[in-house]
Amino acid sequence: MLHTESEAPAPRTPIVVVPNQFDIAAKHPGELFFNPGSEDAEVMDLARAKGINVVNACSIVNIGLRPEMYPDE
Repeated sequence: MLHTESEAPAPRTPIVVVPNQFDIAAKHPGELFFNPGSEDAEVMDLARAKGINVVNACSIVNIGLRPEMYPDE
């Protein structure tokens, strides 16, 4: 298992999958989390335009847990 993108063998080609923002907005979420490293300005702007609160933070930490509580097996 890789822990960071830099551990992946080169060449690394990013793959970006943008969900259909209208499908997400139709669910009326209160907020949309972007974990560190997953930020996408275009998607974040679209979410804000739909009235969705954008949170750029670790979702695990936000619920009071720590990533190290889930070690790789």
